[in-house]
Amino acid sequence: MRYGYVYGALASVGDLASHCDELADPIQLESIVRLCTTEWQRLLSEAEARGSEVAAQLLAASTGESGGESELLRCYERLMRERLHARVEAGTSDPVAFAAFEPIPLPGVVLARRVAMMGLITEACSAFFFGDLLRGTLELMANAQGSFGLVLSHSLDAGGEVVFASRGQTMSIAFYPALGCVTFGSEAAATKVCMGMQNPAPKPPKRTGPDPEAEEAEAVSFRFDLDDVAGEVVLLRWGEVPQPPAMAQGASSGILAGGPGTRHLLCCAGHDRDAVEVCRLSGGGGTSGGGWWRKAGAEGTTERVLLCVNIVQHGEQVSMWQRRLQLDGNPLLSAPPNVLCADPVGRDLLDTPRILGEITADFDARGVAAKSANLVSAWTFTNKLRQRLKRHRSGTHDGSVDILITGCEVSLWVGEQFAADLQLVYPRLRIEVRADGA
Repeated sequence: MRYGYVYGALASVGDLASHCDELADPIQLESIVRLCTTEWQRLLSEAEARGSEVAAQLLAASTGESGGESELLRCYERLMRERLHARVEAGTSDPVAFAAFEPIPLPGVVLARRVAMMGLITEACSAFFFGDLLRGTLELMANAQGSFGLVLSHSLDAGGEVVFASRGQTMSIAFYPALGCVTFGSEAAATKVCMGMQNPAPKPPKRTGPDPEAEEAEAVSFRFDLDDVAGEVVLLRWGEVPQPPAMAQGASSGILAGGPGTRHLLCCAGHDRDAVEVCRLSGGGGTSGGGWWRKAGAEGTTERVLLCVNIVQHGEQVSMWQRRLQLDGNPLLSAPPNVLCADPVGRDLLDTPRILGEITADFDARGVAAKSANLVSAWTFTNKLRQRLKRHRSGTHDGSVDILITGCEVSLWVGEQFAADLQLVYPRLRIEVRADGA
């Protein structure tokens, strides 16, 4: 009700800071809550009555061509909103409703009281039926200013869902199905903490029909990086396996599928949204290596599915399944070192020759590393650097920044140190260091 009051009745006010002392108190809003509760109970009673008009409308909403959970919720929301609007319209002829709405203060509102109360009802009903964690995050990101890397949950559904958001600050999520584990953080390297800890999971049962992505879907572990440039919000929700069976991404029409990469329709934030199945946990959670994926309906198992919905705010909508990065088994990534040892300093000293040798080999253009990512990056960087230095020497430099280094939180000081060292070597270069959210 507070949401409806602020975003509905007071929507036209603008800045509410100057009216804080004039807003409705909880006791005044409680009278409208009681009115709405009574009307809601009446609606539920009519919905349970066989042959009633309300029951017929709800049945049509849930079983029609576009029927489903979201359509049923929209039907409930419309019925509730229409009933409460009618009571507002009744004015003094409905003394109970009039007594509930009339005392509500509307500081700064230039609209008629009836219009303001209609707005209150509309927004309150919308929040009641569709106001989940994903909607709250989308509204926050749409109206907030600045850069964010957020992890959000609330007490009502903390055991079943969590939302991540990124804009101007990196955020990564790593999935380890064989361990039943998900790691996340603004530092992508930190999410590799579970690499090497799980045994390769057994292959899921083969899907029926041609599915070109079936083999790719069996990756043991992977990471997903949110789009911090366009802004992105990700919902992870785990619970019972959705029914009916959904379609695998890339599968032709009519082919039933299950397991990683399967698309489902998930009702969230008032809409049916595309969700990707990340993995399934069976039994007690799949922590005993290899128990993470079992055939639906297998005797003695209780399946729980982890679904992911990703929404890019200002860019092309691309499913997270097409943007994932394999972790275990990726030759370009290494697991973090084991820090739990009796003598970490001694181990570091023993590891130094080996690490230096690996670095040298990685930059050796004559060896197997001739096409390594580090070698290609170093070659490209030095060539661009040479071009900028030539401009300084010839007097054709336009005064622009030569090297821009960005960093996020703990990685920013690494960039600052690199800039300081590089400036000592090449004093003519203009080098700038900025936080990536600036």
